[in-house]
Amino acid sequence: MSDRIKEVNSKFDKLDSLTKEQDELQLSIPAINESIAVSLGAVNNANAIILEISRWKGDIMHLAKSKYLRDRIKWIVGNYNGIVHDYGLISGDKVMKFKINEFIEDYSDIPENERKINIEAILRKYRYDIHAEKWKEVF
Repeated sequence: MSDRIKEVNSKFDKLDSLTKEQDELQLSIPAINESIAVSLGAVNNANAIILEISRWKGDIMHLAKSKYLRDRIKWIVGNYNGIVHDYGLISGDKVMKFKINEFIEDYSDIPENERKINIEAILRKYRYDIHAEKWKEVF
């Protein structure tokens, strides 16, 4: 296994470990008011996103199918909208909110030979081994 692939696997493991520590810390912060509560909700969802990505070590083949990841992204947008809503109530200012526009993009008509080219362009010579839980080189 090359040094680069070892580095990728190792750093994703470290990211996972650090995010778990950060998650424990943020869960221990008392939500003494709504401002802190909604901000901690955002941190919790951000940590959940990082944990899910680090769990799969950035493998889009798993991440793109993750309902958990998709839900957490929606929730962090909701947290942000809650933050700016409460700010607007206090300040009287106009605020910009996000609106998620979900849609399904259909790639089913891409010919097999083009998919193979796309696989090589996106993944290059690496594939995620779900059983070993790490990236490996493919020759």
